[in-house]
Amino acid sequence: MLNLIKPHRGWDLLISEGIHSLLLHAQKKRIRLFTFFSLFFLYNTLKATAVEAGKTEEYKSEGFSREKHINHCTQTSNSGGGNNDKETHDHQCVRNNKCQLYLAESSIPNSGLGMYTAKAIPSETALFFPDVVVQISDYEEHKDLRNVIRNRDGISDDNAVVDLVWLVHSYFWEARNTRGTFEADAIQSLIPGFGMLANSHTGLVNSIMERPDYAAGARMHRSKDPGAGGYSYFHNLRFRTNQDIPAGMELFVEYGDDWFVERESSIDSSGSTPLSEDFENADLILSKYHALFGTDTNSKFDHVIDPKHNKLPLLDISVKRDLLDFIRQDLVTSKRLQLALPSYDDLIFTQNKTISMSAAMHSVPNVTRTTNWLVENGRCLDNIYPAESTVYQAGRGAFASRSLKKNEVIAPAPLMHIQKSDMLMFTTDLHDDGKQLLINYCYGHPDSDLLFFPYSPITNFINHHHDQGNINAKIQWSSLSNHETEWMNDSAETILNQGRAGLIMEFVATRDVEEGEEIFIDYGKRWQHAWDKHVTEWKASEKASSYMSPEWLNDDNTPVRTEREQINKPYFENVQIVCYGLPDFMSEEDRPNEYDYEDNADDVKDATKLKRYSEDALPCRILERDILSDGNNVYTAELRTGGEIAVLYNIPRYAIEFVDHSYMSDQYLLDAFRHEIGIPDDIFPDSWKHSG
Repeated sequence: MLNLIKPHRGWDLLISEGIHSLLLHAQKKRIRLFTFFSLFFLYNTLKATAVEAGKTEEYKSEGFSREKHINHCTQTSNSGGGNNDKETHDHQCVRNNKCQLYLAESSIPNSGLGMYTAKAIPSETALFFPDVVVQISDYEEHKDLRNVIRNRDGISDDNAVVDLVWLVHSYFWEARNTRGTFEADAIQSLIPGFGMLANSHTGLVNSIMERPDYAAGARMHRSKDPGAGGYSYFHNLRFRTNQDIPAGMELFVEYGDDWFVERESSIDSSGSTPLSEDFENADLILSKYHALFGTDTNSKFDHVIDPKHNKLPLLDISVKRDLLDFIRQDLVTSKRLQLALPSYDDLIFTQNKTISMSAAMHSVPNVTRTTNWLVENGRCLDNIYPAESTVYQAGRGAFASRSLKKNEVIAPAPLMHIQKSDMLMFTTDLHDDGKQLLINYCYGHPDSDLLFFPYSPITNFINHHHDQGNINAKIQWSSLSNHETEWMNDSAETILNQGRAGLIMEFVATRDVEEGEEIFIDYGKRWQHAWDKHVTEWKASEKASSYMSPEWLNDDNTPVRTEREQINKPYFENVQIVCYGLPDFMSEEDRPNEYDYEDNADDVKDATKLKRYSEDALPCRILERDILSDGNNVYTAELRTGGEIAVLYNIPRYAIEFVDHSYMSDQYLLDAFRHEIGIPDDIFPDSWKHSG
């Protein structure tokens, strides 16, 4: 129908006058000219924005792809290596006796738990505390190798745990978001906290991910420290607000439209999910609708406003209702856009509950909660903050943001279940190649195939202490209604076949805890024995001293050596140089053989934006270094990809970065410590243990 109408000069005036004439006629005759009215109205709304979603189901996928207190700080993010000064500043910034961040039922129906801020947060503000990133390497390859070994050894499915649901698929982020691109051939990045716990809504994204820091070797070196490679060096990953967020609102991160398209059959019974563009188009329709009728849709009668802002005769509420229903059900043919547009009843229900009349806000009328509701129905998420642990070789730890009473819940921790054998890694010739780093962050039991990865802010930093006198917390099962208590009676295989997370653990204070005190739990005797044995037997490899952390070289004030200079003074063999460029150049298969950064100065001047995604970097060879009049260095480099060569000119120093060659970071040390955290026997269900 829309395609039959052709615009011409004076169309806006004709449409506006035509609409109001029809309305006046309809009121006098007490008839409803819905077809003509709606046709005129809808075209006037959509013609300038070319909303023709009914003709195609194409969608745009932009932003992050997810494959998958707030006493806020306003400091800019740090793109360099980690530093404790910043972590201390975070704590100073968050001190507040009242909880500012909550875990509670998501406002999105059937979406489980979500994260809510109890305090208003301005736009462009760093949210809460930073997250750690745990990189999973080559999962599919190791799974295939495990199956080859199983078949070789004649192990049947009856005598081995078969491949079950890999729940990580619903939670991981692409490596380009987390600087993991060069770590291995295939990386899945887990970001507990905001990266896993916060939900996403294609029309209400209010929190954007930033680039994490990398701190390899800042605290340890593989030549002298048995703890090297025992925890993730990817850290300080922050989310930042992209708009003002009112107190009580749920926080939404950006998964990307494609994440929803891949899963829409399981998300919505209709098989369609409104995407970001659908909500934008729905807002345009609603803006014209409200401009015509006013926003008080709840009044029984209303004046219609003509082009000269004169009030026309009162319009019966039924006409307003029928018009919106007619637009949604008859004129809009895109299923996604239909779902994005609220019904008239939704407009009435939400108009006084939200500060915005956007279509997306109408889709989740409870997106903003009261503080009382959060206190009664949620759990506090900002009782702990990260800082350097007081425990030798432990990396970071979790510290109390405020004083906590005995038996108080320090932090809730929803759990992602994992099959223990999925942590095994193999070489292509089927030899043992260690275990995934992820296992060090998981909780389990020696008599079960189940592992649980907690995804809640800062809980992954809670450390063990060998001295029982320093332990001030324990784990227990949650009393939240979202905790699936019936799963406690299921078998391990039944749980591993669940396509969603359902169990929740809590960290509880076993005594009064002072503000600033590090939180410790007991990892169990088996973990302690494994660590003591590792420290006793550990010896640095012969080549350990020849490793250099790339972060030591990533100083913008340090010149990068040219190929000629590297002949006499080479970099360590684990280090490679990569050059960042604009996405449209770096992603081209048939890219030009020359590229001058000076010609694109406006596009590359923002170092943070240029280096946001690690996929926008490629290995490069530094050919020349020149000094500009301002004293800064610029470089000429060569890219070699797919047999093609491209020369880059006038590269600024900040566009050049040092990274580890694949499989050469501490995470891949064969002698790195690996062991799950123990769940106490007295709370581990017998039904989860091996039969017999």
